[in-house]
Amino acid sequence: PDVSRQVPVPSLATGRIVEIDARLGDEVKKGQLLFKVRSTDISGAFSDYRQAVKNAQLTKIQLDRANILFEHGAVPKSAQEIAQNAADDAMVVLETTRERLQVLGADPDHPTSIVGVFAPVSGTITEQQITDQSGVQALTPPNPFTISDMSRVWIICDVWENNMAQVHVGEYADIHLVAYPDRVL
Repeated sequence: PDVSRQVPVPSLATGRIVEIDARLGDEVKKGQLLFKVRSTDISGAFSDYRQAVKNAQLTKIQLDRANILFEHGAVPKSAQEIAQNAADDAMVVLETTRERLQVLGADPDHPTSIVGVFAPVSGTITEQQITDQSGVQALTPPNPFTISDMSRVWIICDVWENNMAQVHVGEYADIHLVAYPDRVL
């Protein structure tokens, strides 16, 4: 494949492969499920997210209470400001933990430790570095899959030194492969 037309498909989460839905040589479409990973990264991120949701709800209740008490003169403005600051901080943590789940490929509304990895482009799977139950590291080589656009490929061949003057950029060539002796590419 033309290396400029290859797209690596990394896992966004570290874990163990639990399902492989595409194989070496398969044609895939953009958005197609390629494989699933069971990840402790995802489990930890969901735990952090659930804690952030609870904390945001609690600080909202405390802010509402502080606002009512401030309106009735029962607490100073500083107590209401402290409650507002805590609620703002809790919302930042909630948004950050939600974003972390989305970056890992998980849906915050559907907690699970299994995350699907989908094809970022259409093409042919030209490299597969995973097997069922193998482990993967997030965003590190080797990438589980490489998807290539096979509409334009490179042919790499040897040209004898005495024939170099006959070869020019942009020329067409007939390719004969041992595997297909009666076929000219």
